[in-house]
Amino acid sequence: MAYIEYFWTHPKLTLAFLAFMQLIMYFDRGVVAAALPMVKENWELSSTEEGIIASAFTIGFMVVSPLWANLAMKFRANKVISAGNYMFAIAAILGGVFGEVSKGRASYWGYVLFVISRVVVGLGESAIVSLVITIVDDISPKKYKSTYMSIFMCTTPVGVALGYGVSGAVMAYLKYWQLVFYVEGAIMFCLTTLCLFVPLHDYQKYMEPDHPDNQPEEENVLTMVASWRTTAFVNDVQLFEDMNAEGNIDTDEVVIGPGTIDATSTKSTATNQQQARGGKKVTLLSSFKLLIKNPVYVCIVIISCVYGAIIGALTFWAPSYILYRLEKFDISEEARLMAANIGFSLIVLVSSIVATGVGGFLLDKSGGPTGWMGVSRSLFWCVLYISIGAPLGLVVFLALDMHYIGVFIVFFLAIFSVLCIASPFQVALINCVQPELRHFANSYQILFLHAFGDLPSPFLVGVISDATDMNIAFLVMWCALFPGLIVLGIGGVLARRKGKAEAAAGINAMPSSPSQEHAPKQVATFNPEEEIV
Repeated sequence: MAYIEYFWTHPKLTLAFLAFMQLIMYFDRGVVAAALPMVKENWELSSTEEGIIASAFTIGFMVVSPLWANLAMKFRANKVISAGNYMFAIAAILGGVFGEVSKGRASYWGYVLFVISRVVVGLGESAIVSLVITIVDDISPKKYKSTYMSIFMCTTPVGVALGYGVSGAVMAYLKYWQLVFYVEGAIMFCLTTLCLFVPLHDYQKYMEPDHPDNQPEEENVLTMVASWRTTAFVNDVQLFEDMNAEGNIDTDEVVIGPGTIDATSTKSTATNQQQARGGKKVTLLSSFKLLIKNPVYVCIVIISCVYGAIIGALTFWAPSYILYRLEKFDISEEARLMAANIGFSLIVLVSSIVATGVGGFLLDKSGGPTGWMGVSRSLFWCVLYISIGAPLGLVVFLALDMHYIGVFIVFFLAIFSVLCIASPFQVALINCVQPELRHFANSYQILFLHAFGDLPSPFLVGVISDATDMNIAFLVMWCALFPGLIVLGIGGVLARRKGKAEAAAGINAMPSSPSQEHAPKQVATFNPEEEIV
């Protein structure tokens, strides 16, 4: 159908559609944060019971991420995402219904059902968050991969800010917090129905050797060398043996396969890699074993946990920290509260949007994220940003006599610098693994980020603060960036060595995305007499 083809041939439209879905997902997080006072009043909740609402969502969100990735290997990506989105939409609407039909401690069952609905919302949201990153990478032109990723990731702070603002306005004027849950659920239901007809990236096609799209037009002998993420083609077995003897190839498998490949797709590559494993599809366990053997991926996951822990602690505790720093200044309590809440919100919103865009734009202008050299380039940009932001944060936490205006300025610059890693980090994550492992790579990273990052970090900061004071707690948290710098540097060096080894061996890495320039498909037959480009 014409409108479906229009989506696939216009990546900007597909990006806008995916970004809007992501925005509604994060809109929900802002809604819950703003509606929490009225939710508390509705069931007369304690602070602990309030906290359970947020924890329930996070647990549901992180636990099932790898399961969605596994489903994406068996079913079309848009169907898997739609299943999760329908769960999100229905659970969001039911959350409002439970608030309508039950009020007070006598109807505590309504609160229990509301918590369950938040778990289901987390389960559903993890589907799009786990899978859509690879789709954005697939649809983006090669020269603008990081820019596309930056635009997409800007929906996170914008969605949260809109959710907070819209929900706050509805509560202030209508006193009807359930309405926002109904509206977001209805919008997501409509978007999900449309998603069923948008031809998003189809991993089943790329993983099935017998799929019609994977059948070659001609049969030539081709030698394929597969390493961590890349697949390289050499002219003959003798050339491979010579290169391997010189130590220029780090690989475990050599495959003789079909001699055709789509010029704008890696589906033949993915098929050959599956055939190299004896036709076995990637599973949850096998993908995890493959990923932990990839040292660059391990480095990226470690730094994501550090990054998530700091952002999670800042999101929860920063307003309290700003109030702590403002106590010594002669300003009214109302002004302190406004500075702590509105001031910090503006810092995070502005720095998130601008920093995400800057990080992606500079990476694209410096050569882009594709290939092992691109992964190395992405990680070294992250090293640069954190090298700027980490010392600035130390200035905030060590210069206790700094004027509060200076605190806001330096704090903004520190957070801005750290948030610049968002886009380079994400594209490095999905470009350092084999194509068929990208969904799993992203979903496992989400699991570890929450389990060891933003889930425990607010609690740990609170424990340290009780034992010492708020400033020392923030200082300890921020200092985690410095060992993170070392891990990032190691990952960048390993990726660079891999890229140099490929260049020295004359091996050209195949792109990890099934669509690079969205040009009409052209099938090229490999000639053993010619160099593969």
